[in-house]
Amino acid sequence: MKHEFLSTDAKLTEVLANFADNPRELINYLQTHSLLLGMLVTGSNQELVLSSTPNYKALAVFSNQDLLLSFKADARPAIFTGRELAELTLSSGSGLIEIDPPNGVIITGSMARAIVNVANWVDPAEDQELTRMIENYLRAAGQTEFRIERGSWTDIRIFLKGEFEKVAPVASSLGQFLSQSQTAVENLPSGADILYQES
Repeated sequence: MKHEFLSTDAKLTEVLANFADNPRELINYLQTHSLLLGMLVTGSNQELVLSSTPNYKALAVFSNQDLLLSFKADARPAIFTGRELAELTLSSGSGLIEIDPPNGVIITGSMARAIVNVANWVDPAEDQELTRMIENYLRAAGQTEFRIERGSWTDIRIFLKGEFEKVAPVASSLGQFLSQSQTAVENLPSGADILYQES
């Protein structure tokens, strides 16, 4: 690793900057490139470096060695392919990867799955079968004001509008419905964030 990861790859810098508007560029990049993973080694024990906030816990990966060491000074750098990192996080928890934490770019579970499968990523908020299922459930529950969009640390965000007393039980039942739906489980490995929005 003597000459690798001393600075951030120019192409990676570009796709990270474009992530909000075009996450597919980063997903495609990670299908063929590697990043740094931090390992904490104590005797025969090895732990992965994680990024943790009140909202999420993610596998912390880095575009260069200085960023890793400024985040966790005692971490040992290890090179992993994007596909290996995605497999690792999908098999061990939320499926989230944060590149260059804190305040880095977050790869959600559906994105990680596309990286592992070297497949085109479909934004769950644009998946017609999934969104139609959610819309049908909400309308049947009497919830007519809502919005579905791409999530930040979940695969989708669902905003429900209306009187809080009426919206709260719908939000709760929607969460249960999604946790039991095979379609939702397959498409939302990082889950859904159900949020109340005042009208």
